[in-house]
Amino acid sequence: MIKPYPVCIVFIALLMLTACDPNHYVAPETGIDPETGEPSDEPLLGKGVFTYDAYEPLGNKPINVYYYVPASADPDSPIVFVFHGTNRNAEDYRDTWISKAEQYNLMVFAPEYRSAFFPGSSGYNLGTVFTNGENPSEQTLNDSSIWTFSTIEPMFDSVISRTSNNSETYHLFGHSAGGQFVHRFVLFNPGARFGTAIASNSGWYTLPDDTIEFPYGLGVTPLENGSKGYFSRNLIIQIGELDNDPESAALRHTEEADAQGLHRYDRAYYFYEQSANLAANSNQSFEWKIIEVPNAGHDKDKTSMHAADYLFE
Repeated sequence: MIKPYPVCIVFIALLMLTACDPNHYVAPETGIDPETGEPSDEPLLGKGVFTYDAYEPLGNKPINVYYYVPASADPDSPIVFVFHGTNRNAEDYRDTWISKAEQYNLMVFAPEYRSAFFPGSSGYNLGTVFTNGENPSEQTLNDSSIWTFSTIEPMFDSVISRTSNNSETYHLFGHSAGGQFVHRFVLFNPGARFGTAIASNSGWYTLPDDTIEFPYGLGVTPLENGSKGYFSRNLIIQIGELDNDPESAALRHTEEADAQGLHRYDRAYYFYEQSANLAANSNQSFEWKIIEVPNAGHDKDKTSMHAADYLFE
């Protein structure tokens, strides 16, 4: 006769299995009513996470939003959205910004685009513009309502409501794959309400050039023959001065990516200079900037601190 396992052992085994699953739902620290298990309408304060699923076109793909709201926050505190890299570790990125949130009285929000709902580069840093962003076509172009990029504006409205904040704009910071998300967000959403967008240490770029096919350019996208208001927005290309290793882990090497340079440092300058030339050739105002982080390689902590000081010091 086979003896049944004690209930406690079964429970521990299940707990270990779910803990090892990177896409398993993370129970919020705060922002949830402990009695009902439903989202709480209480104002956000301190360190926590809430689940954002109010954007109807993607309501079946909930986004955990890790936040930090200092006790000193007031209705005029700036709002910063921070975007994680390929590890989807939004909580770590939120934690990195806590000291600067205290120093500058910021509200920090780090959305987590879980790979279960937003798989691969197509689902996250390429914005879900196409079903397969690596092989775009008119037939696989997604409606803009389900682009990953389309979650930010309504998320900002939700944050405003939850914090009673008066801000009319927000700021963006993304590192590595998050930097890719941010610079493409600016290209595809030039009318969005962001103040400054900082794209940090991106591995490679989508050039604002409709003669180059997406994802390395804007060919085949809805912007192919559209207006280019993005050159007048405040986009900052941030690069660590030591992020110059062509063998860096996870750095893409394709013919198209290597045409931008063999490492992130050169690619950042290539993107900036090519964009400046495209703006000049079309007689458009060019407001983008490029900045270096001294003594920093591919380091989210140093670049985050530098970005916060750049924005608010």
